[in-house]
Parts: sequence; structure tokens; C-alpha cells
Amino acid sequence: MENKEKDLEKIMAENQQLRVENIQNTLIIKKFKSLARVLSHDLRSPIASSITCLELCLEMIKEENVVNKDMTMFLSMAAEQNRNLLVLVDNLLIWSRMQIDGLQPKQEKMDLKNIIADTISPCMLSCLSKGINVRFDVTDISVVTDKSIFQLIIRNLFTNAVKFTPKNGNITIVAQKHDDHVSVVITDNGIGMTQEKIKKIFESVGDLSRGTEGEKGTGLGLSICQDLAEKAGILISVDSEGEGKGSSFTVSLPKQKKK
Repeated sequence: MENKEKDLEKIMAENQQLRVENIQNTLIIKKFKSLARVLSHDLRSPIASSITCLELCLEMIKEENVVNKDMTMFLSMAAEQNRNLLVLVDNLLIWSRMQIDGLQPKQEKMDLKNIIADTISPCMLSCLSKGINVRFDVTDISVVTDKSIFQLIIRNLFTNAVKFTPKNGNITIVAQKHDDHVSVVITDNGIGMTQEKIKKIFESVGDLSRGTEGEKGTGLGLSICQDLAEKAGILISVDSEGEGKGSSFTVSLPKQKKK
């Protein structure tokens, strides 16, 4: 009788483990389906748009031999498309290496102020075009984390802040030291979100919400950020007082333990 109970407990434990693995596999399959959509559409579209813009500029140069306002606009559009493309490719490459190749995070010491400034620099043209004011309050703080993953997270959060902030809006980036961690908080006064959406925000694979000026996304950014953050020991949290009241994303980096 005792052996039968042990066998039953073992079978139940194995079934529970199988259920957990099935749920995990379902989530991975869902992400890979979204990845296939991105590769077939979202990855191709920016390339095609950039090529078209550049070709138009070349035609203008041949015909008029001058640089005019239209040409400047097309070149700016091409540059923006390529920046978005670079972010997308970086996301996919890092995530795929972690998921498929089993690549482990590489911990290294870096200056927080410099690494954040370098990361958001390519996105500043978008801020300029929307008239968004960016307040950067990050002092010289040293952190130890995976550089590629941290940059990917900051780039995605900042890009989203720009995307969902209206013209002439405000974005702040503040870093603070705490007893056991360092926090980086990216806050905007954009469209905000409900508590229901906050609960599901990192699970929303394929969410193609458009920005305040119709900006497109891939629907993979935050999901990938969360996956990679967990692997690197980074915590991402989000807060919003509701729709129309902006959002605040906090990235928490654990302090290196003294030996």
C-alpha cells in the first residue's frame, strides 16, 4: 500500500512537471510564431522603406544636383527606419542566442551614465522630431551587469517612452543608488495604461499598438526584455496611474557583493 502511494505521488509529480514544461513550450512556440511574423514583415518593411527613400534622394540629386527639403525629409526617414531596424535586429540576435545557443550573460563593470547616454543617443532624433524634452539625471555610478542585455532593455524602454509620448511631452531618466541595488527609472507623460494592461505587459507577444504619431513596433520588445532580464539578474517593473497619465519603468540592477 505504501509503495503504491509513493508511486502515485511520483506519477503526480511527473505529471505536474510535464504540465509546467508544456506551458513553457507553449509560450516559446508563441514567441517563435511572432518571431516568424517579424522576420517576414516587420524586418522586411523597414529595409524596403529605407531603400525607397534613398533611391528617391539619389534621383533628386541626379535631376536637380541640389539638396532640398524633400531630400532631407527622405534621408531622415531612411535614417529613422534603419535605427528601428538596428534595434529589432539587436533584440532578435541577443534573444535567439540566449534561447537557442544557450549563451550565458557576461558580467562586466561599466559606467552607468556613459552606457545609458550611448544607448539612447541614436533615438534622440525621434525626440527632436516630436519636440520631446528629455531630462537626463544620471551621475557617475558603476554597475556590474551584461552590457548587451542592459543596453537592449534601456533602448527598448526609452524607444517605447518616445513612441507613446505626445508631441512636446516629457521623458525623464533618473538613476539612484540603494542599499542592495541601483535603479534606473524611465518616466514619461504619455498615454499611460490600465492596471489590467500592466499585469499582462510582459506577456503581450505580438501587441502592435501604435504610438502617438502612428509609430509602429514589433510586439516583441518587452517580452524579450523580460526574458533576458531574468537571465541577467535584472528586475524590470512598471507603474502607471492610468490611461493618459504616463508610465514609469524601473530597471533594478543588483549591487556587486564585496568579496
